[in-house]
Amino acid sequence: MQETSAVELAYLPTTADSVGALRARMRATPAGRLQNGVLLAGAVVVLGALVLNFAAPGEPSLRSTVVCLAALAVLVGLYGLIPTLQGRQVHRMLAPQGKFQASWTTAGCG
Repeated sequence: MQETSAVELAYLPTTADSVGALRARMRATPAGRLQNGVLLAGAVVVLGALVLNFAAPGEPSLRSTVVCLAALAVLVGLYGLIPTLQGRQVHRMLAPQGKFQASWTTAGCG
Protein backbone atom coordinates (compact mmCIF):
# COMPACT_ATOMS: atom_id res chain seq x y z
CA MET A 1 0.00 0.00 0.00
CA GLN A 2 1.28 3.44 -0.91
CA GLU A 3 1.77 6.02 1.82
CA THR A 4 0.01 9.35 1.29
CA SER A 5 1.31 12.61 2.70
CA ALA A 6 -1.04 15.46 3.48
CA VAL A 7 -0.38 19.17 3.31
CA GLU A 8 -2.45 21.37 5.59
CA LEU A 9 -3.15 24.89 4.38
CA ALA A 10 -4.52 27.58 6.68
CA TYR A 11 -5.31 31.20 5.89
CA LEU A 12 -6.43 33.93 8.27
CA PRO A 13 -7.85 36.86 6.27
CA THR A 14 -6.58 40.35 7.09
CA THR A 15 -7.93 43.80 6.32
CA ALA A 16 -4.99 44.48 4.00
CA ASP A 17 -5.89 41.39 1.93
CA SER A 18 -9.46 42.61 1.52
CA VAL A 19 -8.35 46.13 0.58
CA GLY A 20 -5.84 44.79 -1.94
CA ALA A 21 -8.46 42.53 -3.50
CA LEU A 22 -10.93 45.41 -3.81
CA ARG A 23 -8.31 47.72 -5.35
CA ALA A 24 -7.48 45.02 -7.91
CA ARG A 25 -11.17 44.46 -8.59
CA MET A 26 -11.66 48.22 -9.11
CA ARG A 27 -9.06 48.08 -11.88
CA ALA A 28 -10.43 44.88 -13.43
CA THR A 29 -14.21 45.35 -13.51
CA PRO A 30 -16.32 47.82 -15.50
CA ALA A 31 -18.03 49.09 -12.34
CA GLY A 32 -14.68 49.77 -10.66
CA ARG A 33 -13.33 51.52 -13.75
CA LEU A 34 -16.51 53.62 -13.90
CA GLN A 35 -16.11 54.62 -10.25
CA ASN A 36 -12.48 55.60 -10.87
CA GLY A 37 -13.52 57.46 -14.03
CA VAL A 38 -16.18 59.46 -12.20
CA LEU A 39 -13.71 60.48 -9.51
CA LEU A 40 -11.11 61.39 -12.13
CA ALA A 41 -13.65 63.39 -14.16
CA GLY A 42 -14.71 65.26 -11.03
CA ALA A 43 -11.08 66.08 -10.27
CA VAL A 44 -10.54 67.34 -13.84
CA VAL A 45 -13.63 69.58 -13.60
CA VAL A 46 -12.47 71.01 -10.28
CA LEU A 47 -8.95 71.59 -11.63
CA GLY A 48 -10.46 73.32 -14.68
CA ALA A 49 -12.49 75.60 -12.42
CA LEU A 50 -9.35 76.40 -10.44
CA VAL A 51 -7.41 77.23 -13.62
CA LEU A 52 -10.26 79.41 -14.89
CA ASN A 53 -10.34 81.16 -11.53
CA PHE A 54 -6.68 82.12 -11.89
CA ALA A 55 -6.89 82.84 -15.64
CA ALA A 56 -9.82 85.25 -15.33
CA PRO A 57 -9.06 88.94 -15.62
CA GLY A 58 -8.54 90.63 -12.32
CA GLU A 59 -7.66 89.07 -9.02
CA PRO A 60 -8.58 85.43 -8.33
CA SER A 61 -11.46 85.01 -5.93
CA LEU A 62 -10.32 83.66 -2.57
CA ARG A 63 -13.69 81.99 -1.96
CA SER A 64 -13.62 80.14 -5.32
CA THR A 65 -10.03 79.07 -4.75
CA VAL A 66 -10.82 77.64 -1.32
CA VAL A 67 -13.93 75.83 -2.61
CA CYS A 68 -11.99 74.31 -5.53
CA LEU A 69 -9.12 73.17 -3.30
CA ALA A 70 -11.54 71.70 -0.76
CA ALA A 71 -13.45 69.83 -3.49
CA LEU A 72 -10.17 68.52 -4.92
CA ALA A 73 -9.08 67.34 -1.46
CA VAL A 74 -12.43 65.54 -1.01
CA LEU A 75 -12.11 63.78 -4.38
CA VAL A 76 -8.53 62.68 -3.70
CA GLY A 77 -9.57 61.51 -0.23
CA LEU A 78 -12.48 59.53 -1.67
CA TYR A 79 -10.21 57.90 -4.23
CA GLY A 80 -8.01 56.60 -1.41
CA LEU A 81 -10.69 55.94 1.20
CA ILE A 82 -13.39 54.09 -0.76
CA PRO A 83 -11.42 50.82 -1.17
CA THR A 84 -10.12 51.05 2.40
CA LEU A 85 -13.57 51.50 3.91
CA GLN A 86 -15.07 48.75 1.74
CA GLY A 87 -12.16 46.44 2.60
CA ARG A 88 -12.77 46.97 6.29
CA GLN A 89 -16.44 46.06 5.81
CA VAL A 90 -15.52 42.89 3.90
CA HIS A 91 -13.02 41.94 6.60
CA ARG A 92 -15.66 42.52 9.27
CA MET A 93 -17.85 39.93 7.48
CA LEU A 94 -15.00 37.41 7.07
CA ALA A 95 -13.38 37.75 10.51
CA PRO A 96 -16.02 35.79 12.51
CA GLN A 97 -15.48 32.78 10.23
CA GLY A 98 -11.94 32.40 11.54
CA LYS A 99 -9.28 30.48 9.65
CA PHE A 100 -9.91 28.98 6.26
CA GLN A 101 -8.35 25.50 6.14
CA ALA A 102 -7.80 22.90 3.46
CA SER A 103 -6.01 19.57 3.41
CA TRP A 104 -4.32 18.27 0.28
CA THR A 105 -3.10 14.73 -0.30
CA THR A 106 -1.65 13.04 -3.35
CA ALA A 107 -5.21 11.93 -4.14
CA GLY A 108 -6.48 15.55 -4.17
CA CYS A 109 -8.34 17.86 -1.81
CA GLY A 110 -9.74 16.13 1.21
